[in-house]
Amino acid sequence: MTELNVRELTLNHEDFATPEALTHTATAARTIDGPFLRGPIPWAWLHRAIDLAGPALLTGMAIWYFWYLNKQRPFQVSSKKLAQQVKLSQRSIQRGISLLRDAGLLKVTHRNGSRSTLAIIEDNQGAQYWDEASDD
Repeated sequence: MTELNVRELTLNHEDFATPEALTHTATAARTIDGPFLRGPIPWAWLHRAIDLAGPALLTGMAIWYFWYLNKQRPFQVSSKKLAQQVKLSQRSIQRGISLLRDAGLLKVTHRNGSRSTLAIIEDNQGAQYWDEASDD
């Protein structure tokens, strides 16, 4: 039987990663090339959109995508841009917006001569946020 040499089992500080290395690794792991859907997106919101017919879920995902891209809330985006993002027709996007609005997931304001203004309604706080923003 061989003897156990305890000195061979000791670790140096070089054996451990530095905090900088850990941070770099974590950041590098989250790098994404190209567009991505940012969250959090409430599960209850997604679940309700899933239950709706037709293009509601894909339209909702496109709206969430642009929601996080825009600094201004509520925001305006054309149905053409939404359609291009999820590869649906503009007509399907318009139908999806109507379904989301009717389900209480989206607030839509139409103004003559300009794009519709959209606001995602997550819960009572979302509806309250829209009311405050409309007063400005």
